[in-house]
Amino acid sequence: MNTKLQRRIIVNGQYVKDLSFESPNAPGSLMQLSERPKIDISFDMHGNPLKEEVYELLIRTTCKASMADDKSLFVVEVAYGGVFTIPGLSKEEAQPVLMIEAATLLFPFVRRLVADVTRDGGFPPL
Repeated sequence: MNTKLQRRIIVNGQYVKDLSFESPNAPGSLMQLSERPKIDISFDMHGNPLKEEVYELLIRTTCKASMADDKSLFVVEVAYGGVFTIPGLSKEEAQPVLMIEAATLLFPFVRRLVADVTRDGGFPPL
């Protein structure tokens, strides 16, 4: 008999809190795609307790693409959140579960948003 305790994480909901796409040099920047752009991607995650055993995780992602001459191609900013119930853990114990397991559940949706918005903005999906 396996006596290992199974932990659960319940996804109560997920949402786009903020989404921004800028292509400040369009349409000229769309014609410069013959060379490989420089791409910078950053992530920031922040977890908040909402009530007992319920937490919000917010993933902020910024993606910037520019050419060798530092002319901006696009900037994408996404704030994507989820609300999770993590029963049976203290706030301190729930924090790593939130930052690892909850983030793993949300990341594919963040990635899809970034790919869709860059493609819809006229660029190859990022």
